[in-house]
Amino acid sequence: MIPVLAGIIGGTICGMISGLAPGIHSNMIAALLLGFSPALLPVLGPEGMAAVLIATLITHSFLEIIPATFLGVPDDGTALSVLPAHSLTLDGKGEEAVRISALGSLWGVIFAVPLAIMALWFIPLLQSSVDLLTGSLLVLVMGMIIVRSEAAGWLSALCLVSGLLGLFAFRYDYLSWNTLGAGNILMPLLTGLFGLPFLLTASEGAIPAQKFTGLPLSTGSLARSALPGTIAGLIVGWLPGLSTASANTVISGWIPYDKERRNYLAAIGASTLANSIVGIAVFVAIG
Repeated sequence: MIPVLAGIIGGTICGMISGLAPGIHSNMIAALLLGFSPALLPVLGPEGMAAVLIATLITHSFLEIIPATFLGVPDDGTALSVLPAHSLTLDGKGEEAVRISALGSLWGVIFAVPLAIMALWFIPLLQSSVDLLTGSLLVLVMGMIIVRSEAAGWLSALCLVSGLLGLFAFRYDYLSWNTLGAGNILMPLLTGLFGLPFLLTASEGAIPAQKFTGLPLSTGSLARSALPGTIAGLIVGWLPGLSTASANTVISGWIPYDKERRNYLAAIGASTLANSIVGIAVFVAIG
């Protein structure tokens, strides 16, 4: 258990760095760890390395709301949350936004753990059918997001351009810097797409004085908001090609982020953690 505990501690530290530092993603930390694996594996073993990666992912998922709230630098899973989180921050209630997201994440863990255990049983039974339908399901989800958008034409163009960017980036990833053989194409992509734009935007204004006066949401309300977020996290954790950003966009169709800001924050907190936990279970279930 010593290598596993060491891995958990190391992963928690790595997750704190990636979750709190603008523009650094847990996937980038994973790529760096993979690059240094020849040195780490003899010390931690495969179980310890797995513990590092999982602890990094879970810790990052809890903490990523903090820069999204106070710095305006979202992760890919929290891009939409900048609007409700920032609006609460401008009202002096940024700490409230962070607490609600953390509690939503906690409810996401509570709901997702039994779902993950069930996934180990039912996903292998359905995976062959899902593999045949994956392309259609991805088109359906993106179609729902585009149709619900107020600027469907621009969003369609954005989907096309992002697809071309992905094809180019991963086909020519050898042009990026390498760390002991592990490519770091995610570093410029994630920093450029999610880090710098919001950092530049946030630098234009000042954060007002913050004060915490308690949470207006009851435990039952938090749980009810976290449940659809957990289901959305289950879906995107299962299907390839979708991320928590996709889940949060779908959630916004049921919980409007401009009218029900606090409930929406609880839902996306649950979605992010559910995606992380169920994603690991799916990875094991499909072999």
